[in-house]
Amino acid sequence: MNNTLKTQHYITKLESDILDIQTSVRGYIIEADKKYLETYEYSKNDLPALIDSINELLSGLELHDSYVDRLDKLVKERIDFAGHIINVIDKSDKDSALILFSTGYGKRLTDSIKELVDEIDNAQHVRYQLVESNDRVLWSKWQRLVILSFIVQIFLVSLILYVILRSAGRRRESIETIRKLNADLENRVSIRTEELSQSEKKYRYLFDNSPLPMFIFDIQTMQIL
Repeated sequence: MNNTLKTQHYITKLESDILDIQTSVRGYIIEADKKYLETYEYSKNDLPALIDSINELLSGLELHDSYVDRLDKLVKERIDFAGHIINVIDKSDKDSALILFSTGYGKRLTDSIKELVDEIDNAQHVRYQLVESNDRVLWSKWQRLVILSFIVQIFLVSLILYVILRSAGRRRESIETIRKLNADLENRVSIRTEELSQSEKKYRYLFDNSPLPMFIFDIQTMQIL
């Protein structure tokens, strides 16, 4: 968009310079006042730089070389024709200069330049619309890519969260299983301890209250303990 605005600026300035040349020549013919030549000289010197700027900005445009070559040729012809009329006036042949001006050749050159710059402006506008359209397509693709990337990120985060929660669930299940096994083992130990205690009490009662003598001896050495 920036190049398009710059091109329009230089084209407008070029058209203004061409019109200034035509007006300067007309004024010089009528009044023979050298002040009109100042505008002519300024425009004549300004136009080549404008064409160079337009040439640079139009690079890449279809028929670029054709546009610039035609524009350069027409501008040079317009400057040369105006210069020729001025030279004729300077030779004190105002009537011949007036005849040259009256042929309308200079105006036809000016009109041709205007038509060409309009054509260039339209081509530049078409290119801008094409670029803008491509930018919209790229932007749309970029938006879809961003949305797709966002969806993939959500999916991956959800998957990771699921794995973490599932792992935590399994860990809780493992801890619960171990806790139950420990509780069961403690219960068994408690029951077995109680059974041993009851057995000890029973045999101690028999040992302590039996009317018969009882001895405890080592079965290997046969010694009474």
